[in-house]
Amino acid sequence: MLSSLSVSPEDAVLLREQQIGVTAAVARAVSHLDERERFIVERRVMAHDEERLTLIEIGRVLRVSRERARQLEERALRKLKAALKRHSATIDSRAHRSAA
Repeated sequence: MLSSLSVSPEDAVLLREQQIGVTAAVARAVSHLDERERFIVERRVMAHDEERLTLIEIGRVLRVSRERARQLEERALRKLKAALKRHSATIDSRAHRSAA
C-alpha cells in the first residue's frame, strides 16, 4: 500500500518544477497589482494564520471602510485569477506544441 503512495525520483523532480513554476506565476501576478491590492493579498491570502489581518484591520491601515477593503480584495483576487489562468493557458499551449 505504501508503494502506491511513493513518487519516483523523476516525478518528484517534475512536481518540484511545477511548484516552482506556480510560485513564479503567483509572484508575477502579485507584482502587477497596485499597492493597496498587493497589501491586501499579502495580508489576507498569503499571510500565515497568526499574521492574517481582518477586513476591518485592512480598512484601518488603508483608511477605507471594511466594505471598500472587501471590494479591493475581490478585485485583486479577480486579477490574480485572470493572470494565473493566462499562465496556465500558456503552459498548456507549450505542452501541446511539444507533444505534436
